[in-house]
Amino acid sequence: MLESTRNQFDRKGDNPMLRFEGSEADRQALNYERYHHPHPRVQQRMEALWLKSQEVPHHQIARLCDISGNTVRAYLKLYRG
Repeated sequence: MLESTRNQFDRKGDNPMLRFEGSEADRQALNYERYHHPHPRVQQRMEALWLKSQEVPHHQIARLCDISGNTVRAYLKLYRG
């Protein structure tokens, strides 16, 4: 894939290739785990993923979760496996 294509961003600052691809059941699980998982770091990851599932732009997720944009992308890549 061309480097210029890989690094394109839309006007909201999101990478168009990093979209949440999950079912409604996945969204419900994220919603639950963001408050109930025993490990706080996992709660943070679930919060970021849940926000992404609600189509919140990366820059806003980073601000709301107090993490970097790179961390937002890393969490989404981890989720996608």
